[in-house]
Amino acid sequence: MGQRAGFLCGAGCGALLLAPLAALADGASSTEVITVTAQKRAEDVKEVPLNISVLSGTQLQEQHINDITDLSREVPGLSFSNEGGTGLSKIELRGISSDAGSPTVGIYLDEVPITMRNLLNTGATEPQFFDLDRIEVLRGPQGTLYGSSSMGGTIRFISKQPDLDDFGGSVYSELSSTKHGGLNYEESGVLNVPIVKGMAALRLGVDFLDNSGYIDQLSTTGQLLDHDINDEKTGVVRATLKARIGDDLTITPAVFFQRLRVDDTSVYDLSLPSLSTAKLVAERGRDTLFVPSITADYDLHWADLTSVSSYFWRQFNRVQDGTYYNSVLLANTLASDPATVAAFPNVNPASIGGLPSPAYIYPTTRQYSEELRLASKSSADTGRPYTWIGGLYFSDQHVHLSDQEYITGVGAALQQLYGTTPDNIPVISNPLTGDLVYSNTDRYDERQYAVFGEFTYIPWETVHLTAGLRYNFARESLGGTGGGYYNADAAPQFGFNERSYAATPKFAATWDVTEAQTLYANASKGFRLGAPNQPIPQFECSADFQNLGVKGAPEKYNADSLWSYELGDKARFWGNRVSVDAAVYYITWKNVQQHIYLPICGFDYTTNAGNAESYGTELSIRARVTPALTLTASADYTHSTLTQADPGLGAAVGDKLLGTPDWTAAFGADYTTEVANGVDGFVRADWEWTGPSHGAFQNTDPDYGRPVYNVLNASVGADFGSLVVSLFVKNLLDQNKTIQRPSLLSVNEGYTVRPLTVGLSVSKDF
Repeated sequence: MGQRAGFLCGAGCGALLLAPLAALADGASSTEVITVTAQKRAEDVKEVPLNISVLSGTQLQEQHINDITDLSREVPGLSFSNEGGTGLSKIELRGISSDAGSPTVGIYLDEVPITMRNLLNTGATEPQFFDLDRIEVLRGPQGTLYGSSSMGGTIRFISKQPDLDDFGGSVYSELSSTKHGGLNYEESGVLNVPIVKGMAALRLGVDFLDNSGYIDQLSTTGQLLDHDINDEKTGVVRATLKARIGDDLTITPAVFFQRLRVDDTSVYDLSLPSLSTAKLVAERGRDTLFVPSITADYDLHWADLTSVSSYFWRQFNRVQDGTYYNSVLLANTLASDPATVAAFPNVNPASIGGLPSPAYIYPTTRQYSEELRLASKSSADTGRPYTWIGGLYFSDQHVHLSDQEYITGVGAALQQLYGTTPDNIPVISNPLTGDLVYSNTDRYDERQYAVFGEFTYIPWETVHLTAGLRYNFARESLGGTGGGYYNADAAPQFGFNERSYAATPKFAATWDVTEAQTLYANASKGFRLGAPNQPIPQFECSADFQNLGVKGAPEKYNADSLWSYELGDKARFWGNRVSVDAAVYYITWKNVQQHIYLPICGFDYTTNAGNAESYGTELSIRARVTPALTLTASADYTHSTLTQADPGLGAAVGDKLLGTPDWTAAFGADYTTEVANGVDGFVRADWEWTGPSHGAFQNTDPDYGRPVYNVLNASVGADFGSLVVSLFVKNLLDQNKTIQRPSLLSVNEGYTVRPLTVGLSVSKDF
């Protein structure tokens, strides 16, 4: 109990650290009041009864926060596990981590859900940080308003909206160089055009980003074959039309399109010289995201009616190097099969293990969704001691997953070695057609129906009491076909159906102790849907099942759920010049969905692998010390462990959940002052520290212990009003530790922070 008592004091006592700033604060201007829409209505972030981090679009650009990995080092409690590059990250909040089933963090682009299942190491959807008004990170389960998957929290990317009155725009250009790599550049432009002044406007933005690689390709004998193989290119087009029809109706159609092309993953071989690999197959990828939507807002005068109709399409076609699990496994099988050895005693099949094996992974997700909600006017507008919101939600998601794996030239190689066609080799039970060794095509369909609502009662002006509930019903089906040598005993066609139900309540209370301080408490439930498992070939995986003491993989896994309990304090000191947000929480998680990995055959399945708990504390401070100097500090402690473990998980009670650092901290300083008439000079530095974590449950796994690391970023520049010029450095100390060791098909590789990058950026508003 001592550890729990200690962490409870951590956030509550955090404000004491600010006492020395009191004397410095005289004369400083106040910090900005931040408005959010986390509860699906615009309100001061201080009045929302949960812990939220808000990063403005200006802050993202000034600090060169470009992706989820950058964001995780800035936001307390946010972490990631990466399988080797952009588009392959799993995101965690408050220690609620799982690499199976649906994600534990909901992702939204404006009002559109863009969350998708974890399929064959496909990561979370990551929209480019471009033309954003802000990013809202909502910690804790958001099941009532945001539904399934928002267990650890929700991340909302809020884009800038068209201005109905004024013509304007901006351009941005950035050029930088990365150590061990080459030149990087980004070009973007945004144009706002009123079509009918005060009634309709179009906002159009285009962004192109080219990041140089820094991993070198070596031959199997150690010779350099190619430099900087992990180049990435991203293109984005965003268009939003806003039309006001009469005084009460506003319609906003929007389109977001993004394409990422990756020449290879950003991982390196731990047995080779630093930042190099000798893989036999280039792991290219193309990640395409298309999100059209129509939002309609109608002011009924007594309430606001909102409809959000959207379509979400993501296709992440990529190639994986399957040499270890296809070529090497086949060579070992040929060498160890008694019948094959007896029939061909003089044949050594070791050369088969050196044949390249490309695995073509093509997942496509399509989702239609509709949300219709009605929200009361604020209590200040109506004079009534209550507010409410209610709505209906529907989504129809279809996932098509193709996995086609080959061993290049294996048929000819086997015939040359054995002097006969492959089907005459005893262990080759299924003919090799066109060098295809594994084939699987899955079709996953999911329909969700939900009704939700929240009611807030205000018995006194300073007290708000909230209760909410969401009821969710889902139908799911999985069907597909299988074939190939490694899928020889799989059913040619298979299909399963499942239904899920979930009720997620929420309770919250806020107390405005003073105009500058708000205390809050909440208790809320989060959930993820269950789903069927695809069949696992019994022939190839029998030894794995025997080791686990099971007959085979389960046909399905059930929904998991959690309860979260949170206390928080949001305070503003010294004329709003200093803000402090602190929270403590405790979470119980039941029927945790996790992958069970089968190391001999290379397959995996999802099951409910036990229970877990997570507790911790978070603290964020922002102080306008003088009109020129702003200091920021944040920290969090997370203790997330298993309280019950499935034997097949390879874990024990008390083991840490994966991917979540015990501690993180960040400190920033910004000094801006006038250096000439109409010109402000600025200097900024940000230091981010990430504590130890675990990437695997077994201490024999190379990713078991992830190290402590820190990143220092800095910039200096001048603001001429509409023109800003900045010289920046990312990873100033050139942090080069291997921070994660992702195991993809049992090949252990290394992943690190992008090396030292120095650049110049110029932005112009007009």
